[in-house]
Amino acid sequence: MAVLPFVDGKLEESDFAMTVGGNSFRIGGVNVGCESVARARSPIVLDGKLFFLIPDSRGEASASSPKALDEVGWLLVQWDPEVRESTIIAEIPGIADLATNGQDIVVAVHSRGEGGGVWSVDPIAGELSRIVDVGDAWHPSFSPSGKEFVYIKGLNRLEFDSLPA
Repeated sequence: MAVLPFVDGKLEESDFAMTVGGNSFRIGGVNVGCESVARARSPIVLDGKLFFLIPDSRGEASASSPKALDEVGWLLVQWDPEVRESTIIAEIPGIADLATNGQDIVVAVHSRGEGGGVWSVDPIAGELSRIVDVGDAWHPSFSPSGKEFVYIKGLNRLEFDSLPA
């Protein structure tokens, strides 16, 4: 299991297929002009397991342009290297980015609907809880203490917040 590398600014093609939710899924990507579209995004590692996001195409042909990926649902997937199995943890209400502080997972979501904001994820139960209600949130990152996080609101404003007590 590998997240595909960017080489010389382009996503490397791969024939690697994995199974998610009983369906075969190719995590390869395509190059669109000067942009690359990955079908697996925002990888993080927590407790020795890899978490990443995939479009909710579940094996069907997925989007081939960056704009189209905004319009599909996303799934949070956990890959356990010890048993070499993947599990769908949660449905994410829009295109998203993940961050972890080593204990918690937050998801910053950009959504054309009501799902935008920053959500915390329970990786065992798969439950989502919105902790910041904003229309668009991108690229979360935790502070060194792991208690506060930062994200980009609406692609133009840096926002700071903290996890609920």
